[in-house]
Amino acid sequence: MYSKLLILFLMIQTSSVSFAGLNEANRYYQNKQYQSAIAEYLPLAMAGSEEAQVQLGIIHTFGYGVKIDYPKALSFF
Repeated sequence: MYSKLLILFLMIQTSSVSFAGLNEANRYYQNKQYQSAIAEYLPLAMAGSEEAQVQLGIIHTFGYGVKIDYPKALSFF
């Protein structure tokens, strides 16, 4: 019983941290602070956030703050 509650608690904590990170990353992106957005999106993408992965794909497809890199963009998509 306690182990199930612990797992649930950890899942909720992880979700809220990811959500907070996405909000910050999205704010940087909207303000065209692309390097800061990338720094926020990257760990989230590596942790499995689909939204962060898509945003990084877009950033690398259009060269927002980075050189256009289609293979890298594709790896995020």
